[in-house]
Amino acid sequence: QTALQMFDVESLQLKMSTDDVGSTYRDFQLDLTDWQTIQHALPVLQPVYDYTRIIQGTKCVTMSLVLPMTAYLIECELDPTVDLVLADGSVLRHSSLIPAVRTGRDAMHDEFVQRWVNDLSMSILEDYIVWSLFNETICPTTN
Repeated sequence: QTALQMFDVESLQLKMSTDDVGSTYRDFQLDLTDWQTIQHALPVLQPVYDYTRIIQGTKCVTMSLVLPMTAYLIECELDPTVDLVLADGSVLRHSSLIPAVRTGRDAMHDEFVQRWVNDLSMSILEDYIVWSLFNETICPTTN
C-alpha cells in the first residue's frame, strides 16, 4: 500500500512539474464511476473496519470475540449469496455491485474462509473456542 501511495505521489509530482496545475487537477479528479465504486465499496468494507476496530481494542478483553465475529463476517457480511443492508435500510444486491467491488468482496470472503476455515489448525481452533466462552464484556471498571 505504501509503495502504491508513493507511486501516486511521485506521479502527481512529475505531472505537476511538466503540466499546468489545472490539467493535473482534472486528470486526478474523481468521475461518476469512481464515486459509484466508492458508494458500493463502503458497505462492503465497513463491517471489516468495524471488526478490526473492535478486535484491536486495548481497554477490553476482545479475544473472546474473534471467532464469533469472524464467523459472522464470513457467513453474513462477506458471503456473496447475501445482499448488503445499507444504513438507511435499503438493500444492495450482491449481483448489482460494481464488478470490481463484487470481485473484491468475493476475494475477501474466499480469503477469510481459507484462513479461518480451511487452514486453521485444530489446536488453534480449540483455543479460540475456549476464549469464545469467556464473557466479551470483561473490561476494566471506570469510576
